[in-house]
This record gives sequence, C-alpha cells and structure tokens, in this order.
Amino acid sequence: MTDIAKEREGLVEMFGVHFEKYWNFSPLSGRILGCLIVWNDAKGLTFDDLVSTLGASKSSVSTNLNLLLKIGKIEYYTFPGDRKKYYKPSSFSDRMQNHLQMVIDEKKMVERMIDYKNKTVGDGECASLELIKVYQEHVIEFEKFLNKTIQKLEKVENK
Repeated sequence: MTDIAKEREGLVEMFGVHFEKYWNFSPLSGRILGCLIVWNDAKGLTFDDLVSTLGASKSSVSTNLNLLLKIGKIEYYTFPGDRKKYYKPSSFSDRMQNHLQMVIDEKKMVERMIDYKNKTVGDGECASLELIKVYQEHVIEFEKFLNKTIQKLEKVENK
C-alpha cells in the first residue's frame, strides 16, 4: 500500500470515528461518510466502490447508505446511459445549513426560557437569568457567524 493510500485510509477512519463519537453514527455509516468526503471526486463513488473500499457486506452498506440519504448527509447522482448511482457527501453549505437550523431552534428555546424566567425569577435566581442571557448572546453571535460562513461556502460552490 502506498503512503497516499495509507493516509487516505487513516483519514477515512478518523472521519468515521468522529461521526461515530459526535453524531452517534454507526461505525459503518461514519466510515461511508468519511470515505465519500476523502474520495470526493467530481463523479462520486458507486455502491460497488464503497463495498470494495470498506470491505463491508452489500446489505450493511445498503442499509447505511439509505440512512445517510434519509438524514441528508449524502446525496446521489445518476448519469444518462449509466444505471449506477454515484454517491457524494452533501455540500458544505448544506451541512452548515443543518448546523444553522439547530442554532435557530436553540435560540428560540433560549428566548422562551428568558421570557419564562423574567416572569418567575425570584431574588435568588438573578444569576441564573444572567447566565441564560450570556448564553443567548453566544447563540446569536454563532448564528451570525454561521450565516457568514454559509455565504462564503455558497460563493465558492457556485463558481
């Protein structure tokens, strides 16, 4: 195995462990997504490419591909005259949009919590309300940051 192939294999494994640890993906789902990110070429990878590269059973790869498609982490393309599906990771901007939606939802919860605390806060709870307001500032700034990042990504993706 060449040094490049070893590095690629290490990156796929690193991504797989990351997605398993932080996104609660199954080990194979994480490795599939990692493989698609690392091997991200213009055409994408076929089902057979993934089975061969990952050394997993066809049924396991199929199940995990369907899960990743369902949750919007990957997409597939077809080409005229070719019956195969070519899989690619969702675009960076789409992935950031998912993060942004979580932040927007969290911002709504924090706003509602502040409204509730303003109505019910007692003398000993001012620090609690203050902590929530500091967190609210963070969420608002993070939302702005994500929006700027998405704009930059879309600009590059649409070149």
